[in-house]
Amino acid sequence: MNIENQLKLSRMALEDRNGDEALSHISKILEIDAENANAWLMKGTATAFITKGIDIDLRYQEAISCFTRAESLGYPAEELKIKRDEVKELFRDFYCTLGSQSWNSAVSLANVNASAGFGGYERAGEFPNKALAYYEHALEIEPMYQLALTSIIHIKKELGQIESAAPYIERMRQLNHEYVPPSNRSPILTNDFGTNATSILVGIVSILIVIYLFIMVAKRK
Repeated sequence: MNIENQLKLSRMALEDRNGDEALSHISKILEIDAENANAWLMKGTATAFITKGIDIDLRYQEAISCFTRAESLGYPAEELKIKRDEVKELFRDFYCTLGSQSWNSAVSLANVNASAGFGGYERAGEFPNKALAYYEHALEIEPMYQLALTSIIHIKKELGQIESAAPYIERMRQLNHEYVPPSNRSPILTNDFGTNATSILVGIVSILIVIYLFIMVAKRK
């Protein structure tokens, strides 16, 4: 097997963001030459491309380990840093996408519960906490990432927990001295509709009872 040809095929696959194909070529290289720094570097990038939501934590650690291995084998530090930072950005953005999806699910579930009179975000299950956790992971990669910071602040505001967002607000002020945090949302804001719906339902039932009693009285006459 020609290692240089397999490296070339791996690069072509990575250019197409085809992580699975790249890994198939890289695996062949590492079976023959386990200390090929180029292969380990490309494996780190390929690992990012095959990441799914459920395995993102594992894939991130695996990708970073591949870059560490390439570094230990003498891959040029400056170029390695560029590739590693690119992959970190991919994972950072992926974490934020998962955070956004989880929060959207929380909002949808809260709206359904509120419409039925069963409360709001307090009945949104694990979605709010999952959203916050994903954004926290993004900040572990880039502590001053504005999208993650503002998203956490927004979620905590919606949950009526703006006070606990103080560390994130402080970071935002470091990025923008004119930043003004949002006001705290009333925890019962989402429940107002549900409360009104319950009141309307009670009123309708009361009217039906009155009509029923009126009919029964009329029949007796």
